[in-house]
Amino acid sequence: MFKSIRVNSPIVVITPTIIIMLMGVYKEFVGEWKRYKDDKKVNATTVTRLALPGSANFKGTNGGNEMQWEKVTLADIKTGDVVMIEDEE
Repeated sequence: MFKSIRVNSPIVVITPTIIIMLMGVYKEFVGEWKRYKDDKKVNATTVTRLALPGSANFKGTNGGNEMQWEKVTLADIKTGDVVMIEDEE
């Protein structure tokens, strides 16, 4: 707009802008990658879940109808599951 402060080449403006944007994208990518790896590690943690007769995850032995505790990973836990929390967990 003003000839006295006008930049002669658009490359002078675009190049630093692109470099700064790429640095921000790289920073976000590294952060997301670390969160992804941490989530995989946490989801592989084993917990003890109560399997009730009639539930989808109940595997009764010999046709029994009693409750059973089973070891599963955190990734397998669903809403409404009863989980046993032991000391230091």
